[in-house]
Amino acid sequence: MKHTKNTMQYVQSVHKFTCDSCGVDIFPDTTDSEEMIRIEKTCGYGSVFSDGAVIQCDVCQHCVKAILGNILKIN
Repeated sequence: MKHTKNTMQYVQSVHKFTCDSCGVDIFPDTTDSEEMIRIEKTCGYGSVFSDGAVIQCDVCQHCVKAILGNILKIN
């Protein structure tokens, strides 16, 4: 016989994004939330950030365009 009981489980979900450049809050289920860009990289030997350091940022599409627009290759 299988005995069961009801239990409460917590699921972590995104409440909002905050752009690390301009600080604007962006909420899920919006066009801007679909266009958030996350950069995450583990640095290697000789990195200016330090060996093994993990760098990351979350940036909105408007800041990506403002900061990297001139060097991005857009097809």
